[in-house]
Amino acid sequence: MMLSKQIQKLFAEMMGLIYERELRIMRQFGLSLLEYYVLQVLSFARNSSLKEIGQRLALPKSTVTFVADALERKVLVQRQQDRQDRRVWHICLTEAGRSLIEEIFASKALFLLPTFDGLSNAEAQALLKVLEGITEQLRETHQKTERSDKG
Repeated sequence: MMLSKQIQKLFAEMMGLIYERELRIMRQFGLSLLEYYVLQVLSFARNSSLKEIGQRLALPKSTVTFVADALERKVLVQRQQDRQDRRVWHICLTEAGRSLIEEIFASKALFLLPTFDGLSNAEAQALLKVLEGITEQLRETHQKTERSDKG
């Protein structure tokens, strides 16, 4: 149990340091953190509705609408009306938005990748295996939670 608390504490510290770095990077690119998170969601889940983005980020639709408006003014996203349900609007990245998010990911990589340079190949492989396992467990937990929230 004590080891679990140490892991949790280190993970929280690591996430905090990454978060602080992300804030600096977002400021360099003229984005708020919420704007970045919406762009990030759209980079993985293309053509999402405002409702879907809000669910992914645990934000009310009104906040997502406000952020989408700001991103649209910056020509980073565009709205498209749903063909089946005209009440639903989807948001997708523009070419400028795709380009910007790729630039941001590259900046983040410049921060994170040197962290792993000191690892041997075996250590990197072991870390990768552990992270894949943790990610898979988080996905499963997330999917179970989504199903129970819906049902």
